[in-house]
Amino acid sequence: MTQSNTLKGIVFINGKPIYTYNKALTILELGSFYGINIPRFCYHARLSIAGNCRMCLVEIYKSFKPVIACSTPISDGMEVYTDTALIKHSREHVLEFLLINHPLDCPICDQGGECDLQDQAIIYGSDRGRFRETKRSVQDKYMGPFIKTIMTRCIHCTRCIRFTSEIAGEPILGTHGRGKNTEIGMYIERAVTSIFSGNLIDICPVGALTSKPFAFSARSWELRPVDSIDILDTLGNFIRIDTRGSEIVRISPRYNRNLDEEWISDKIRFCYDGLKTQRLTVPLLRKSTISGQRSYISISWQQSFQLISQLILQTLISSSSLKGFKFALGDLIDVETTLLLKDITHSLGVEAIPLSPAAKISNNDLRGNYLFNTKVKYMDTINLYFIVATNVVWEAPILSLKISRNVSTIKRDFMKLIGYIGPNLGSNNFFAYKHMGLCNSILIAILEGRHYFSTYITLIKNNVFFSNSLFCDNFPILVHFINKITNCKMPVNIIQKNINSIAAKEFNVEASHMFFNKFIKKHRVDILYVVGNTNTSVHHLAHTYLIYQGHHGDENATNAFLLLPSSTFTEKSSLYLTNEGVCNHTRQATLSPGVAKSDFDILLALSLYCNFNTTFKKPNELLLYLTSRGLFNISFSHFSNNITAILTKQAKATMPLNQINRFASVKPSIYNFYSTDIISRKSRILQLALNRKREHNFYDLRY
Repeated sequence: MTQSNTLKGIVFINGKPIYTYNKALTILELGSFYGINIPRFCYHARLSIAGNCRMCLVEIYKSFKPVIACSTPISDGMEVYTDTALIKHSREHVLEFLLINHPLDCPICDQGGECDLQDQAIIYGSDRGRFRETKRSVQDKYMGPFIKTIMTRCIHCTRCIRFTSEIAGEPILGTHGRGKNTEIGMYIERAVTSIFSGNLIDICPVGALTSKPFAFSARSWELRPVDSIDILDTLGNFIRIDTRGSEIVRISPRYNRNLDEEWISDKIRFCYDGLKTQRLTVPLLRKSTISGQRSYISISWQQSFQLISQLILQTLISSSSLKGFKFALGDLIDVETTLLLKDITHSLGVEAIPLSPAAKISNNDLRGNYLFNTKVKYMDTINLYFIVATNVVWEAPILSLKISRNVSTIKRDFMKLIGYIGPNLGSNNFFAYKHMGLCNSILIAILEGRHYFSTYITLIKNNVFFSNSLFCDNFPILVHFINKITNCKMPVNIIQKNINSIAAKEFNVEASHMFFNKFIKKHRVDILYVVGNTNTSVHHLAHTYLIYQGHHGDENATNAFLLLPSSTFTEKSSLYLTNEGVCNHTRQATLSPGVAKSDFDILLALSLYCNFNTTFKKPNELLLYLTSRGLFNISFSHFSNNITAILTKQAKATMPLNQINRFASVKPSIYNFYSTDIISRKSRILQLALNRKREHNFYDLRY
């Protein structure tokens, strides 16, 4: 609830005076803010008000009848009563009507223990029913591989209808029929294909919409919740991991005050089965048989470190230096491992090669080069969005929700514009945008002021620019021309491809300016130590001894000579730096399989075994360094004119737009939302959903 400095009025709730600073609030919102419990079913803070469950009835002084609190605005001097005999009697009758056709199947319902209808039935329900007629039954609907439907339990709160139309951007649900024949369903039966469809499970107050993968696997009171973050998204959305024993059975969203959202994508919600598929559990050493086939033998950690130490010593003896020994950083590495890896490479005098194809910004000393310069929390107040070469829905799902909500709030407001350059988004996108083309020539024309969209950028205030790390090869030039036409008033925001890219740029770990495929053509690599799983394959290295450290078996693990098992983000407590510059942390939910250790513990043990001359000898020393650096206090990196001036000086030293290929097409950075990382690719649930979408051709996955 937002408040201003001026007092708007006084509202009395149950005789208690409440001073309010916002007269746009309803009785239910005001009561919830001050901890006054008013039951509700249809109301949700993130959805529009429907007012059809009638459970939030309250009594107002001098009112002829009870009113619903969810849609009644407050006024100065209003006297509200929420616990009178009339209100209690009214709620009992409302609940009796809701239970008329509701089945008595709570013992087998997955919503049991978390059901709003159960909670209210305990307070306002009766111990016997007066309904003697036959209860109605409703045919279940098919909503895809994620959502299980038992529509007989539905109480017609219409939360799911409002969510699909207002949030998910896929208005396929609605009501049909009248009276007792009213049903919620789809006008044309098909699966829900939105990447936010799993949130329907959370907003349903009863057991009509439940999780298919979670069905009959555990009861809510048997679960142990652990707070964590979504590392598959660079914004690091908050999640809750529910475990039963040593197994993860469910992932749910938490409210994120930094992003002001409480939704998560289906990728992180249903990826948990991929955390236990094709895992590496023990260190493995590859042996070649006489027939040429590969075989692996399990070894101990001490033998693994001894082998690596011997390889480093042999390289040092043969070439009198360690130039042939290189590190490579994976995609889902935490901050501690990134910083320790930099310490090791600095002590050995070796380089860390970028495995990600994302271009390296010319100056990582400026945090505005690789972080958001506009808060996502306030992204719904922007008037113009200029998006280039990035599918915001797939690369930053929460950001796309903010943009969609802002554009759809005032549909006739012509000042809310979205300009897009890149491949056609098709039906993946759920906000209207102006598709201006596919080539760089359109972008150059806009930057030079020769395009009609340049006028919008110049005239409209409060606008932002979005692109991804794969596109910004000439970042200073791009910023220079954007500032030139906007007079330094359009913040530039770069969406990183994976969450570890931010920490790598923060600590300047990847010292090489060349991408891996270009680096190996010009430099000799004798030993390559890959830390973490990555989407880049290194199978073409014929004379390189590949050491692979990761939690899943992938193509690089197949070609490695030495495999070291590591832990996933659910099996360790680690720090991750988000695209906003916020340092969030995960907490350990389950134990690592076998003898797998965290990436940080493996590298720390290796440095101590090999006696590397590193700065950090203990985990506490690294945490003290991060604290002294102020990383834990970093909340946001604001856009400033100082950064703009420095980048402008960098751009003026070159012939600006000649370095951008005018005829090159803007390529998509993500071809498949459910296969962007190793955990999603190993998830059977997500891959079944992917195959279903391909078969039914609901949208073109390759644009």
